[in-house]
Amino acid sequence: MEGCLLCGLGDQRVVLSGGSTTCEMTISGVIAEDAGRYRCVLADRDDIVTVARNIDVAVGVAALVSWVDIGRSVPVEADSEIQFACLAEGGFPEPSIEILGPDNIRLGRPVSTTGTGPAVDVSQPITYIGREED
Repeated sequence: MEGCLLCGLGDQRVVLSGGSTTCEMTISGVIAEDAGRYRCVLADRDDIVTVARNIDVAVGVAALVSWVDIGRSVPVEADSEIQFACLAEGGFPEPSIEILGPDNIRLGRPVSTTGTGPAVDVSQPITYIGREED
């Protein structure tokens, strides 16, 4: 157990506990940087029998959602077409975008891009044809 205690040394959010047959790790206030592979190694007192197990931890991250290059209100003349996009930026796992509106909205194919980490950006192109009743 002493080797297990050294794993969390320095990070007050990590609490390690257990006994002769278990080692438990609790991370409070989980952040994106906590994602990764963790390894638990249990050994008897004489280091004759050693058991190790790995676990991969994925941390969900909320996406920042915004309209691309438009404000909250967009003037559109009747029977004219406008194209715009909704962007979900930095989400993990990959976010999906649902667009609700009148029946004269056409959705394009969503485009996903990944950055340096596991976060994914998703852009949803939209075409809208103006109607007077909208």
